[in-house]
Amino acid sequence: MAIDMPPAKLIIAYALDWILIIAIAAVGGGISYVKPYHRPFSLLDLAISFPYVDHDEVSTVTLVVVSLIVPAVIIAIVTALFVPAFSRSSIRDQRYWKRKLWEFNSGWMGLGLSFALAFFITTGIKNLIGKPRPDLLARCQPDLNDIAAHVVGGYGQDISQRWTLVSSSICTQTNQKQLDEGFRSFLSGHSSMSWSGLLYLSLWLASKFNMLIPYLGHSAPPRRNDEDETEQQPRDRAAAPPVFGAIIVLIPICVAFFVCSTRYVDFKHQGIDIFSGSVLGIITAWIGFRWYHGSLTRGQPWTWSPRSKDRAFAVSSGTHGWIGDGVDGVAMRERPQRMQRTRDIDIEAGGSGDPIVK
Repeated sequence: MAIDMPPAKLIIAYALDWILIIAIAAVGGGISYVKPYHRPFSLLDLAISFPYVDHDEVSTVTLVVVSLIVPAVIIAIVTALFVPAFSRSSIRDQRYWKRKLWEFNSGWMGLGLSFALAFFITTGIKNLIGKPRPDLLARCQPDLNDIAAHVVGGYGQDISQRWTLVSSSICTQTNQKQLDEGFRSFLSGHSSMSWSGLLYLSLWLASKFNMLIPYLGHSAPPRRNDEDETEQQPRDRAAAPPVFGAIIVLIPICVAFFVCSTRYVDFKHQGIDIFSGSVLGIITAWIGFRWYHGSLTRGQPWTWSPRSKDRAFAVSSGTHGWIGDGVDGVAMRERPQRMQRTRDIDIEAGGSGDPIVK
């Protein structure tokens, strides 16, 4: 069965989105090669006196695999097998395959946007702040024979010659890359990127497996004077998701916590660096998810429709999108609200309020 290709304008529009996402990540990669600001430090600062560990428990390559590649593969597998739900009648339905193709694209684009933003912002802040890592002095290997030549501030000379602030020129480290990395403590890149990819995966899995926070919305007026039935009626509109589903959703979050913990154990970051990086990753994960999906807290797990052909480069409701209004367009997005309004009107007219799908 041949599937109708998306309109050319739509393909170009989303290709441009992909180009911009890749460009953001590429700029972040370029910034990582720029020499960071070297903040002055004290030779007596115990916070930067930890030993240098020449290996990372979670390497940069492993970080990218766990935070980007693995989520992308899981999204692809889940979409191929479960989204949308398979049935024999759907095999010959073009809308089914269009929906599956769109789920691939939107799932990956949200992940790419989240990861690229976290990477770009992290590398930029690292270079701008230039905060020393906990193992800076071990990296620096300072020259203690002529401290006065490198003093940039402080008023403790009368107590000790070392009770001053010195510049990185005091370092005898010949490996410039290793020394520069010693001034990239804030904020933690492992934390921001692990949360950006793994939390996004958790949110995506929650939306696809319907692990949603129950939401009642507008409460209809009571239909009888019976207090038990009046209390039960709104509660029947939502139910807590199963615990096994919640466990599946929480696994990526637990992995993100583990990655963050290794940065503290390896003496690469202080607590505030890890916390700040985690907050950044959480924010970008939320942005990437909400850019393409509805809110989990309002019982709206669907993926937003593709833009319409006529407004592919502007804000569009997707009413006449490539997938079709009857499957993923505004009509489907508004269906729960329409059903609720119909239920409320029926109750006011003295009916039962039971939904009738036409």
